[in-house]
Formats: sequence, structure tokens, C-alpha cells
Amino acid sequence: MNNMQSAESKRIEYFDAMRIICMLGVIVIHVVGHHVDGKPVGAVWHTANLLEGFARFSVPVFMMITGALLLKTDSSLSLKTVYLKRMPRVLVPAFVWACIYAVLICTQKFSAPFDCEKLKNILSDIWATPVYEHLWYVYALVAFYILLPILRLLIKNCSMNFIGYCLLIWFAASCVLPTLSSINGIFKVTPDADLNVRSGYIGLFVLGYYLDNLKIKLKPGYLAAAFIAASLGTAVLSFYYLKARGDALRPFYEYFSPNVVVSSAAAFLRLKAVLSEKPAIKNNKHIIISLSNAVFGVYLCHEFFRTLLYELLRGLNPFAEMAVSFIVTVAVSFAFSLICSKIKYICYVFTGNKNPAALKLRER
Repeated sequence: MNNMQSAESKRIEYFDAMRIICMLGVIVIHVVGHHVDGKPVGAVWHTANLLEGFARFSVPVFMMITGALLLKTDSSLSLKTVYLKRMPRVLVPAFVWACIYAVLICTQKFSAPFDCEKLKNILSDIWATPVYEHLWYVYALVAFYILLPILRLLIKNCSMNFIGYCLLIWFAASCVLPTLSSINGIFKVTPDADLNVRSGYIGLFVLGYYLDNLKIKLKPGYLAAAFIAASLGTAVLSFYYLKARGDALRPFYEYFSPNVVVSSAAAFLRLKAVLSEKPAIKNNKHIIISLSNAVFGVYLCHEFFRTLLYELLRGLNPFAEMAVSFIVTVAVSFAFSLICSKIKYICYVFTGNKNPAALKLRER
């Protein structure tokens, strides 16, 4: 068997397909996001809110896939592998794109003269504040990488029951209590007894490992019902919360709110079951592999194209604007990332992929 066949045989095909689906969900969130600003009124707002509710699973499932892949391998115990192989593959393209987004901001989306002082202020604060909103994910990923050797060692020596116990504590302390506290100010935990773990995100990585290794088979109908109920709950609860409060807080949109965690866990298990049985996944694996390897590059670049596109679509019917923006952003972002992945000298800096022809799954 040649190297390509060997690499291909190690692919986890349902994760490839899941990553592509999640990327589409992320683009949905960013395309409709500005339509849910302000008061919850009108068909446009309600449509965008519903789409948000059903797409919120995407980022948590990204994290779950990363946890499922990295927390099961002993290579994650190697500091050399973590800091010299995995970390640069995220940080290098993220920094390049942060600079690009900084230029975008400093020129007011290329419609004004370049503001050097503003660029200096943005870049000087880059370690504390993401240059562009969606780049927060890189910071969460880096935090996970730093803790990865510790988490792998703990998980390697723990039973599934013990991991489940830890996840119950995480769900209560990092998901339920903060959401309740943000709603009405009660159920606050004193800082002396704070059990919150990295704003909840580390738990999502561990949850991915746990669900991927869960031996209990849940009925597909139950998983579908849980996903639909939790996603609808996100939209409905957000509507009533904003209607009652009228502020900018959206506790039910948070990726570690109980409703989003439930919808994400249900989506992870259901997608895994469906995609692992789909003949179309195996029959089109070369296409899926290429698209999957392009996903991180798409994540980094899609907001650039969406932002420029938004300026061009101003004044268009909101429903048409959402549809056109989604389709064009998906097409252009994937095309750009795929083209970059074929060019040796820019592949790494724009997408994080070292070898343009590599088939190995990028474990982010």
C-alpha cells in the first residue's frame, strides 16, 4: 500500500463530513447575526433567530471533534508535538489573518485612508483581544493545546464513569449556573467555590472524547428530538429573554449554555451515526477529504469575504441578502482555501496545512 492509501485508510470519515457541516453552520451564524441585533420584531428577525438556534451546535461540535481526536492519542502527551507541530499550525495562519483583518478595520473595509495608529493599537492588544470576533476560537484552541498533555494523561488513567462524573460537574458549574446567573442574578457561586473551567470550553473538548467513546447506543429518534427541542429552545428562550429585557445579552446563544450543549451533544451523536453509515461518504471520500482539510482555512477567511459581500448587498431584500451572502461566502471561501492548499509557498501561512497533498486529518 502506498503512502496515500495508508493515510487515507486512517481517516475518520464521519469526522471529515462533520467538520464540513459545522463550517456551513458557522457561516450561517455569521450571515444572519446582524439581523438578530436590536428588538425581536418582524419576520426577518424571527427567521434569523431560528436559523441561529439551529446552527449554534456548529462551534461546540468543532471542539468535540478536536477533543475526540486528540484526547485518545498518546502523541498528545508529547510537549514537542503540541508546541512545535500542532500549535504553529494554528497560530501562524491565525496571525496572518489577524493582520489582514486589522488592515480591513484600519481602512474601514477599504473605503478610507489607512490608519497606522489604529493598526498599532490593534496589534499591540492582539494577545488579549481577538482582532475580529470569530478569531476568539483560536484563543480557546490554544488554551486547550496548553492543557492537552495534562488532559490526555488524566483521561488515559480514568474510567468512563469518572469522566462522566467530571462532565456532570462541568455542566452544572460552567453551563447551568452561569446561564441562570445571567438571567436573573441568582444562583451565583462565590469566587471561593468557583468551579468554572476555562469559561466552559475545555469541557466541550472532553465531552467530544466521552461521546465518541460512549458504548450506550441512544435511539436515533431520541437524538433527533433532543436536537430539535434544544435548538428550538435556543430560539424561543432568546426571543422571550430579549423581549423582556431588551439588552444586548444573549445567554441562550452562548456555546456552553445548557440548551446549546444539549443540541450539540445530540448533533454530534446523530451525525456520527448517520455519516458513518452513508455510502455517499465513502464513495466521495476524496472530495470530502479535500473539503475537510480546507475547513480551518475557510474558518479564518470566510468573515473577510462575508464582510466585503455585506457591503455590496446593502439595500437588498434581507431574505435575499441572507441567501446570497451564505451561498457566495461558502463558495468563495472554500475556493480560496482549496486554491491556497495547492500552492506550496502560501499553503501553510493561509490554511495551516504544511503539505498541499496531505490526506491526514488536521486534528483541530
